[in-house]
Amino acid sequence: MLVSYVFITPDPEVDMGTVIEIADKILKEKLHLPKGYYYEWSGQFEYWKKAVENLKVIVPIVILSIVLLVWFTFNKIFETLLVPMTLSVATFDGFLLMYLLDYNISIASIAGFLALLGIAVKMGTVMVVYIQNVLKESPKNYGKEEAFEAIYHGAVKRIRPKFMTFSVILMRLLPILYGHGTGSEVMSRIATPMVGGIISTIVIVLLFIPALYAIYMDFKSKLKLRA
Repeated sequence: MLVSYVFITPDPEVDMGTVIEIADKILKEKLHLPKGYYYEWSGQFEYWKKAVENLKVIVPIVILSIVLLVWFTFNKIFETLLVPMTLSVATFDGFLLMYLLDYNISIASIAGFLALLGIAVKMGTVMVVYIQNVLKESPKNYGKEEAFEAIYHGAVKRIRPKFMTFSVILMRLLPILYGHGTGSEVMSRIATPMVGGIISTIVIVLLFIPALYAIYMDFKSKLKLRA
């Protein structure tokens, strides 16, 4: 079959999906092809489309694997729900930073989000493990004040190592985020959601997880008293 190629190089700041959607709409309205002629989109858009189809399978598997691993770690419903809570906040802030920098969703940015999920879950899991270790060292019949004290000490012990982890990750990503040169456009899209998400993750892990754990322990102690 005879073929003719029309090469298009869109603005790097515009995502391929939007370009194809607008171009396809215009062609359908203004282009009237004779019988036996047709057009199709190829190139980067074709690769993007295939990648999106693969991600529809990969992303749910990654999230399910994270939840299962957290469950196998703690074997408790509350902890299994508490740790993945950091994912939603980290993801939101990752999208927020991308919006502020005027970046569009791409395969590179999705890869950055997947890496962010692993970091967020790891930090949340370590915090909960430390709190549980302190609670195990406490007397079995500890009251509300003893539980709060144990949670406080378990959380405080993680401040320095958490900030060290946070600082190392952030310092490693900032040069990538603001870098220039060959490949910087792709690398910056990977680093952007990770930078946005890691900042909110450290706040959630150090402040909200201990607070929510304390509320849960208070509720649990009240149920024991009623029983």
